[in-house]
Amino acid sequence: MYMLILYILLPLFVSASVLSNNKKIIYTFSAISAIVLSAVSLYLLSIDAVVQFSINSTLHYIIISLDTLLLLYFAYIGFKFKSLKVLCLALIQLFLFTYGETFLENEIFSDFYADKLSFFMLLVINLVGSIIAIYALKYIEYEDCSQERKTFFLSYLWFFIFIMNMVVISNSFMLFFFFFELTTLSSYLLIRFREDEISINNSLRALWINQIGGVFILFAVIIAIHTNSSIYFTNINNNAVLITIFLAFAAFVKGASKPFESWLLGAMVAPTPVSAILHSATMVKIAPFLILKISYAFSPLISFLISCFAMLVFVVVSLQSLGKDNFKEILAYSTIALLALMVSIAAIGTKEAFTITLYLIFFHAVSKALLFMIAGILEKEFHIKSIEDFTLLFEKAPKLTIFILLAFASITLPPFGLFFAKLFSIEYLSFLIKQNPFYLLVVISLVIGSSILVLLYFKVASKLIDRSSTEHEVLEHKIPKEFTFTSYILFFIALVSLLVIVYSKLSLIMFTIIILLLFFAFFIFLKKAKFKGIDRVKEYSCGEKYTHNVGVFYYDFDKYKTILQNSFIFMLFAIVILGLAL
Repeated sequence: MYMLILYILLPLFVSASVLSNNKKIIYTFSAISAIVLSAVSLYLLSIDAVVQFSINSTLHYIIISLDTLLLLYFAYIGFKFKSLKVLCLALIQLFLFTYGETFLENEIFSDFYADKLSFFMLLVINLVGSIIAIYALKYIEYEDCSQERKTFFLSYLWFFIFIMNMVVISNSFMLFFFFFELTTLSSYLLIRFREDEISINNSLRALWINQIGGVFILFAVIIAIHTNSSIYFTNINNNAVLITIFLAFAAFVKGASKPFESWLLGAMVAPTPVSAILHSATMVKIAPFLILKISYAFSPLISFLISCFAMLVFVVVSLQSLGKDNFKEILAYSTIALLALMVSIAAIGTKEAFTITLYLIFFHAVSKALLFMIAGILEKEFHIKSIEDFTLLFEKAPKLTIFILLAFASITLPPFGLFFAKLFSIEYLSFLIKQNPFYLLVVISLVIGSSILVLLYFKVASKLIDRSSTEHEVLEHKIPKEFTFTSYILFFIALVSLLVIVYSKLSLIMFTIIILLLFFAFFIFLKKAKFKGIDRVKEYSCGEKYTHNVGVFYYDFDKYKTILQNSFIFMLFAIVILGLAL
């Protein structure tokens, strides 16, 4: 229990220390917090510990009061900005919350419960989240705002980490709802940080869509009350079909799964550390975490339906990503796609699926944090947002370009973790086909979606190595060490974790060494080769030079957006009907 308290106190302490505006103190405390909390997580994971405790009645009433104030604040935001969706959803939540607290029966179970899954999530949240918070110290210097707002931003990032720590150890639905809605508040405040019109509009969209997730949790509570079921995650029984369905829907919302993805895409207007922390270590990871938490209570049919639905999202969003040329938008779409993959595997509910999902969560968090941090460097140091502006980036920033290629390789190619996680997924799903032939649909979708994402990543990489004979010599741009240092750390973590997880399979060692040698030889070639005297030409163009546009128009699937949205809403409704029929 005392070790769990560290996850509460340390992030809050660092959040408060940011107010000192002393960079040396902030860097020191941030590093100490990251190291201590990561070490504690690894230790508790190694001994397979379970820690649980409850809060007294006084704290319980304080949380109820804070929850009520939070929902009233949401209603105030809706009224202030004339957002009918925010206002109505806040009032619905307030009614359902009051009803739930009024008629809930006392159950004697632990309010907070941390097991292997919780400690793993705490490791990801505090390790990757802390590195992003350290990166933000340099990034925020480039923002055109007052020092007070910069301090608020940095402090709130650490408060966000604290909230996420509480989410993954909450055992009661009502406590989980409270911290779930605090993540909603956090995302709203961070997305609207720049206070321009587009930031405010996108933050309001993020608010009302995530409120829908809160409504789903409260629906689960109301159903539990009327069916005499438990409202504790550790005590959900196999007959609680509708409860698990509504909790799964809440996961779909936080994971920005279709048809709820627009809030995460809109979050791209926020400062890049917000995108990094939302996409990698914190909020969106609630989706696979929650599915893993309740998957043991899924019936075989519900498990298959959720897995199939999520894998379909994986394929469709991967296709949509091909038509984008904004770097952060590409990363956002690939995040939504990979989250759907995690949810699909997690929904299976077996020990093997559990392990594979953890691999996916960890390696995605590290790689995607690295990519978003690079996106922030490109934005602030080179004023680059579109991949069409990547020309000559290899000459301007060779180290940064190599990091981009390595980061994309880490979620695409061997010997990196996400490649093997997908490989293990295909292997395990192929085994499940013997029990349920319909899992063949899931396997085919996984192969198609993964292939599309490989095409996407190579599409971006192709622009990084695009050269022309007319290009003049450029000087290398020096990048601040605060930016490069955090990038080195994340890539080092990816390599070390790869050694621990993948190299344990002796048969893969020689294969991995060969791949690495070829990989680094390729980078050396890219650095040395200037491609002088070489230009692209099109056939029948009389030798005229042709400018290659990597963001090709024929990948555009946006014209099917309305049809896709309606189709996915219909599928979610069908899952509810099946749940009622059962």
